[in-house]
Amino acid sequence: MSTRLKINIAFATVEKYEHVFDMDDQLSKRFKRKIKIPLWEESQDFRDFLSGLESYLPFPARSYLDRQEMVRWLLLHGGGNTDAIVTLVRLAAMWALDRGAGFVAKDDFETAREASLPPPIAIRGAAA
Repeated sequence: MSTRLKINIAFATVEKYEHVFDMDDQLSKRFKRKIKIPLWEESQDFRDFLSGLESYLPFPARSYLDRQEMVRWLLLHGGGNTDAIVTLVRLAAMWALDRGAGFVAKDDFETAREASLPPPIAIRGAAA
């Protein structure tokens, strides 16, 4: 949609709340074009995404998030959802930092998935 001021406006929602958007007559008439972003699948694009994400991690060594074992693990436990996958990577990285590691290991991901509390480093950081 473009206003008379030529300002582009976009509206986004996750699929589970799409019905809320459709219930508003004005919104549904103004925003007719819908672009669905699919969940991640095992692909080179997903490996590239993970490689790029890994480049932001504060470790001296590579964690190889783009290797097949980790790709499949992240898709399984993140459900292909970008937010869930990024959250798992972030939590696993904090667990790795907490143990003083030079990279994120698969055990850090398992801990991130199973832990009922955030990593101690996150709690210490919040208290500072």
